[in-house]
Amino acid sequence: MSSINQILDEIGQRGAVASRRPKLPVTPTRLPSFNNEVMKTGGLVGGRIYELYAPASAGKSTLKSIFYADYQSIGKIAADIDTESTSQTETDAEDTIGWMQSLGVNTEDLITPNVGSAEDCFNVIKRLIVAGVNIIGVDTVAVLQPERLIFRDEEGVNMREKLELSSVLTTGFDGLVGGFSVTYPDAPQKIDFEKSKAKWCIPIPPERLAFLKEHGISVRDPYIHKLWYYDCAIIGVNHAKDMIGVMYGDPTYTPGGKALGFHSSVRIGMTK
Repeated sequence: MSSINQILDEIGQRGAVASRRPKLPVTPTRLPSFNNEVMKTGGLVGGRIYELYAPASAGKSTLKSIFYADYQSIGKIAADIDTESTSQTETDAEDTIGWMQSLGVNTEDLITPNVGSAEDCFNVIKRLIVAGVNIIGVDTVAVLQPERLIFRDEEGVNMREKLELSSVLTTGFDGLVGGFSVTYPDAPQKIDFEKSKAKWCIPIPPERLAFLKEHGISVRDPYIHKLWYYDCAIIGVNHAKDMIGVMYGDPTYTPGGKALGFHSSVRIGMTK
């Protein structure tokens, strides 16, 4: 019978067993009950995806802002992808920036990139992960639109187009978890990847590769990134809606299909 070390040598991953895997970093929040009773890990774990869903005005953006402030308080970097443009208002009627500041968010250091389509949003997320951002919030996932639907003819809308967003979200989150590559913005449209990836593609940082190697995790291609290679948590904020005509069971559902829920380590539901 083969020993564990012989099997690991056969697949070329020395020490890559459950007891020796590198522990993912944990960032505690200011909410002890959330850290110990909800998460049971002491806080948000880097390298993971979380879904935060709730009805309207239940406090989704408030909890998300608290996470930003807690990360910034220990010197980490936060990014807020506001697809609804709700946190970009600074008027007397809706001073969202002032509300975020009252929660402890340093809005001057908060990265707020603008995104277009759903595909563009995932491209921005990948660049932020590789750049070293520690927490990324997408508020909200439900309003993302695939690029093809943005330029569609409004008279030709049909119900099957609802599946377009589900397909994009499935592909995007699969890439974040399973592996993706990042290219420079000025890369040419058509290039030979094998010949020019060293010139155009961003490799995994050497210190992270050394950390993985130290724990026996071999990365065969240093140009393929994965979310758990980095200390980065993704918060996907989503709506909670009720289906009409449901008499039995939970009528609550979240738009955009089940891709975000399937890829989330924890789904955080909120009520008013």
